[in-house]
Amino acid sequence: MNPVRHLAALTIAGLGLALLSPVADADPGDTHTTLVRNINPGTTGSFPSSLTAVGGTLYFAALSATTGFELWKTQAGVTSLVRNIVPFTGSGAPQNLTAVGSTLFFTAMDAIGDVELWKSDGTPAGTKRVRDINPAGSSNPTHLTSANGYVFFAATDNAGDTELWRSDGTAGGTIRLRDLKMFASSAPHDLVAVGNTLYYVADDEDGTRLYKSDGTIAGTDRVKNVDNFPSVLAAVGTKLYFSGVTAAAGAELWVSDGTSAGTKMVREIAPGNLSSFPVGIAAAGTDAYFSAVDGSGDRELYISDGTAAGTHRVRNINPQTVGNSADISSFPVGITAMGSTVYFNATVAGDTELYKSDGTFAGTVRVKDVNPTGDSNPLWLTECNGLMFFTAFNGSVTQLWRTDGTAVGTRRVSPLGLTNPAELTSLGLTLYFRINSATYGDELWKSEIEN
Repeated sequence: MNPVRHLAALTIAGLGLALLSPVADADPGDTHTTLVRNINPGTTGSFPSSLTAVGGTLYFAALSATTGFELWKTQAGVTSLVRNIVPFTGSGAPQNLTAVGSTLFFTAMDAIGDVELWKSDGTPAGTKRVRDINPAGSSNPTHLTSANGYVFFAATDNAGDTELWRSDGTAGGTIRLRDLKMFASSAPHDLVAVGNTLYYVADDEDGTRLYKSDGTIAGTDRVKNVDNFPSVLAAVGTKLYFSGVTAAAGAELWVSDGTSAGTKMVREIAPGNLSSFPVGIAAAGTDAYFSAVDGSGDRELYISDGTAAGTHRVRNINPQTVGNSADISSFPVGITAMGSTVYFNATVAGDTELYKSDGTFAGTVRVKDVNPTGDSNPLWLTECNGLMFFTAFNGSVTQLWRTDGTAVGTRRVSPLGLTNPAELTSLGLTLYFRINSATYGDELWKSEIEN
């Protein structure tokens, strides 16, 4: 062989191996964390917020010295301003970003300070106000929720009446559904979609009631004539779970199938009128997981299939029995499902760490003691491509972590110089989030996951 050609072949082969080695060493589940874009150059950052996936596009609000706080997007590796709603350095201040099919709905303020409902298809021309609901001022839409092809929301008209509205993205298709209370607002809140039905809580002439809507005026009606102050609404399979109050039982877990007869208390967990105060209701398959207090004041993890017999405490995670409720409770927080398993943070003997449960006593365990010297306080639990991501405090700073449910598979994702992650949002195989660095301030970063 020609020695020059032989040397060249060896050099090219070596270079090829060097270039390929990082990929060859990558294992499924490995993450690669990079800056998406330095939107606001300097050490302050753009403070991206309200990260929302619509199809293959990530929308978010961000601050720039040249455009103010406006709507941005990341699509196919390109991050760009969608529209400068208030020209120059004024801010449209987009909030309540909500996906309905391929359309993004949000609230924004125009140049004269009018806050109304807007929509976007990702183009400047397709980013526009849907309707001026309150010509006399701002309608201030809140609680934007997608159901049955509409965006539902609470809004205030020019008479000062706050009621339930819905929109299909057109001015004509943006209507108030029902005026539930004469001479006053029904103030809809706790909007939740269960299939194609929207459930919400409103004040009518009889008190605080559970309502539902299919997006039509005729199809917007009270579910049950019981003034039980429904709250903490959550969709679990085809049913709605919520906390309801009665004089006899206090605040307990309720379930509804959308009918009056099918809306009932599931089980009185705390006897008498002590109240179990169910919160954090989350779905894993057809089961509802939640945090509740028993008659002794112990707040632990519960599971329910919608029946009294199938509603019980999963495990007494913090078995301490001496002291007040703060001493004996594990206080499950941030219950989040990944498949048939839920992850959450819980406190045992004063140490708040990441736990998981499959609904059984034996399967309810601490995943890992992330901070052996104190609390790791896991928050922002978000599933992405078979991994659960979360933020955790390691004793000095809060960083981004991930887990596959095992102690060995629980490890830090963000490099040491990145701190205080927030706004964790999954889009395909990529996790997006805001995080702080000394170089860029608070900017948008991503962690891509090897398959």
